[in-house]
Amino acid sequence: MQQRLLRGVRLLRNRLARLHRGLLRVACARAGNLLAAIAVWERAEASARYIFGSSLGDPVADDILRALKAAAATGASMTRTEIRDLFKRHEKAERIGAALERLDRRGLARRMTVQTQGGRPAETWRAT
Repeated sequence: MQQRLLRGVRLLRNRLARLHRGLLRVACARAGNLLAAIAVWERAEASARYIFGSSLGDPVADDILRALKAAAATGASMTRTEIRDLFKRHEKAERIGAALERLDRRGLARRMTVQTQGGRPAETWRAT
């Protein structure tokens, strides 16, 4: 949700620059028009960060990130099973996987593979 809001703010910034230019009845945007639009945009972005904090807008990803940060504070990582158990098995694997991929793409968490004895490798995650 926060990303959609910020995209909307960027569009608004451009519209405000055009509106400001139109009110001044000038043919092309001047530096002042753009600076005024950027000031409005920066204020809106700061407001969004204040309201939403570091929330990703995805409750599953937010919960996983909090748990990964708590584990990282003790020097640990979390296995995929531990992450599943975080939701008491009430969240679908696909939903958890999508949340983990979102965290990975944003550079907030990283996937590691750990070899186990005799079994398949364990997938572990750590907050970055």
